[in-house]
Formats: sequence, structure tokens, C-alpha cells
Amino acid sequence: MRRLTFLILLHFYLITTACDVCNVFEYANQRNQNYVGIFYRNRFFNGYQSLNQPNAYQFFPSTNSNARTEHVPDNEQGTKFNRSSTDYEFYQTIEVRANYAISKKINLQLIAPLNFSSVYFSNVSQYISPTIPIIKKDSAYGTSGIGDIILMSDYIKTMLAGNIKHILKPGIGLKLPTGSVSHKHNEGGNMSYDLQPGTGSLDILLRLNYLVTNDKWGADVFTNYRVCTPSSTQMQFGNRFNVSTFLYYTIPIKKLKILPRIGLYAETAARDFYEKKQLKQTGGHTIFYQFGADIMIGKFVFQTIFQKPFYENLNGDVQGNAGRLAFGLVFNFE
Repeated sequence: MRRLTFLILLHFYLITTACDVCNVFEYANQRNQNYVGIFYRNRFFNGYQSLNQPNAYQFFPSTNSNARTEHVPDNEQGTKFNRSSTDYEFYQTIEVRANYAISKKINLQLIAPLNFSSVYFSNVSQYISPTIPIIKKDSAYGTSGIGDIILMSDYIKTMLAGNIKHILKPGIGLKLPTGSVSHKHNEGGNMSYDLQPGTGSLDILLRLNYLVTNDKWGADVFTNYRVCTPSSTQMQFGNRFNVSTFLYYTIPIKKLKILPRIGLYAETAARDFYEKKQLKQTGGHTIFYQFGADIMIGKFVFQTIFQKPFYENLNGDVQGNAGRLAFGLVFNFE
């Protein structure tokens, strides 16, 4: 019963914490080829603005035996969350991707994710009476399962100016409610909707990508906007927009081609709603540095990208972005 009560109350706290805002993690398909691939990406959150702790927002935070804490005011259920510099959220996604060019101008794309989420709180107190607390130390909680499948279609417009190629790719897609969504934990407690593998909603994705290259250097601009609809769980995530830019240069080394990349990534999200009530500690804006490389050998491409935030304005005193890492392996075919 105590764990049941803790999970129910943990739900109301976690629903306001940070989550992944990225609508579609873009893979730069320079040659517009058919491909299949597998990608891994993660997002790590730690640190509270109010604590100003020294190891906040570190992608690999050091162990801090003198962790700073802050007592959050009791809610009406008598629960106190002690925000600590050791708290964190960790999200991981493994995606299978397939791209098929049905013509020189039309692309179809499938993204099938598997999601893993985990959170940790160093100290949570549940008061069963004004003077008797149940203290939950080292409270960890997580979920895993199939995520929402994304189906996309792009129109490709290619323009040549001397030896420079310009590629414009407007697209539209759907995020299908195929992911695992549960109203209840297997012991009866509510799960946080941010942590669940799926969203339970049918969302519309709009994107516009632009690429310019002369085969030695190039630049990419990826933009996408997600229109979120209400789900059967009474949850509606706020609409999300993100833009990613890269500059790259091609370095040939025997049978290899290495494309180092550097750029910026920005994302913004409106506030979420639960049972038509606005959740004030959701939504916000973040801008990241990003860098990585593509390694091309034959029909295979290995890609890796690391993102580190340098500006963030989130609503409420929630855990901030510490960094993100992504890499994938792609096989191109005719």
C-alpha cells in the first residue's frame, strides 16, 4: 500500500518534469538513396535552477557526497520531494529506420522506435500523519516498450547552380498511437505520461529540409513542427518545433569518406495539458551546440552526433538538459 501511494503521488510530480521535445531526429540522407538503418539516441537531464549546484547539467555528472537539497512545499496529499543534485532523468531510444524513394521526387520514410525511460530521486517523504513520515530513499522508477511509429513523405526539389546543388524537401507525416500507454502501473499506481513509451495520440508532423553541397562541403537545415492532439489518457502534449543546422566538409581517406559536422540545434514546446488543465511546469526553449561526423565506406554510413545546451528557458524549476548523444548505422541500396 505504501508503494502504491508513492507511485500515485510520484506521477503528479513527474508529469511536470522535462521530456524529449525532438519531433523527428533527422538523418541527413545526402544522396537521396534508399536505406535501412538502426539508430540509438539518449537524453540526460539533471540539475535544478534553484540549487545552483556545481555538477548540474553535466552529461557525465561526478559523484557528490555533499549533495545539495531543497525542500519542496508539501502538497495536499502530504508528500515532500527533496530536490537534490543527484536526481536525474534518462531517456533512451533505439530506432529502426527505412527510407524508400518511389521516384526521383518522392520519398517515403518509416521510423519504428523502442523507448526506455528512467528517473531517480534521492529522497521523497510521504507523511501519513503530521509527524510521521515514510521516507523513500534512492527512489528509482522506469518504463520501456514500443514507441509511436512515424510515417513520413517528402517531396524533393533539386536545383543546380554550377557545381553547387540545392535540395529542398518539404514533407508531411503522422505519428501513430502505436506505442505502449498504460493508465495504471502493474501494482495499481498511475504512471507518469512523460515516462511511458507511447503518447496515445495521433499527431501531425510538418517538416521542411534544405541541403546545399558541392560534394566537398555542404550545409543542412532541418525544421519540423508537431501538432499534438488529445489522447485517450486525458493527456495532450504541447505543440513542438525544432530546427537543426550543420556545416560539414568531406575528407577522403583511401576507401573512407569522413564528414565532420558542426552546428546548432534549437527546440521549443508549448505547455502540456492534463484533463484540459494546463501544466505550468512544462514546455520551454533550449538551444544546443552540436557536433559529430559521418563515416562513409561503400554503401555503409556510420553517423554520430553530440548535443550540449548553452541556453535554456524551461517553465518551472525542473531538471535541465545535460546533453544528448546519438549514433546510427545505415545501409544504402538502389
